Order: sequence, then structure tokens, then C-alpha cells
Amino acid sequence: MVSTKLSLDTLSELLTQRWQESLLVYPDLATICVYWEIGDSPHFRQARGFATTKTDGTTFWLTFRDTFMCQPSARQDAILRHEIGHIVDFSGVHPREAAWGPEGWADEIAARIWQMPIRYDVDDVQTLLAGTSPRPERLGR
Repeated sequence: MVSTKLSLDTLSELLTQRWQESLLVYPDLATICVYWEIGDSPHFRQARGFATTKTDGTTFWLTFRDTFMCQPSARQDAILRHEIGHIVDFSGVHPREAAWGPEGWADEIAARIWQMPIRYDVDDVQTLLAGTSPRPERLGR
């Protein structure tokens, strides 16, 4: 896998592009306010933790670990898609189906938006390349 450091501008452009694509499937998201930052989170203590989504119910914050910026592009894009899946879930725009936990549901929403599954690579991190799908049970659903 080839990694090149993603600039903040490029991350912003990719987030905007993916957000616009998600609005084509879930237009009710247009009223939601989403902010993002490079920062820290307890989730980042896990080697596979690169991003997290939080909300107060109306506003969403995506926090990316600084090392996210140096990950392979297929991993970065899959993580972004997964986090947008969380936004759709947490916003209530597409209520979670009973069989899914929040992590698996975020992947399922992303698969529905972009018509391709989120897979998990040898490091158990989301990817758009070859890997395991659906989310491995050991990672929690």
C-alpha cells in the first residue's frame, strides 16, 4: 500500500465530496452541521483507532488522529465513509435495523451510499481494497 501525507486542504475536499455524495441518498442530512479536526481521543489509544464521531444531537464533530493523514488513501476513504455512516445513524435519518450494532450499521450505511462494502484489512482497519466484509465479530458490531 502506498501512503502519501494528506494535506488539510485535501482532507477537507475529500470530506466535502463524500458529504455531498451522502446527501444524494440522505437529503435530510443537509440541515446537519458537521465540524472536523485533527486531535486526540481515548479511542486513539487503540492502534486501529483513526477517527471518531461525536454529537450533541444536532451538531457532529469528526476527530481524526494525526496519523490518519499518512494512511493509504483506500484506508482514509473507507474511514471517512464509515464515519459518515455514524452521522447518518446518530442523526436518526435512517434508524438502525435491529440486527446491527453501531459499528456494523455505520459500515452498512456506507455500503448503501457508495454501493461498495467497507472491508477490514490485516490490521483490522477499514479499507476499500481487499479484506474481510462484513466487520469481523471480534471488533464488535
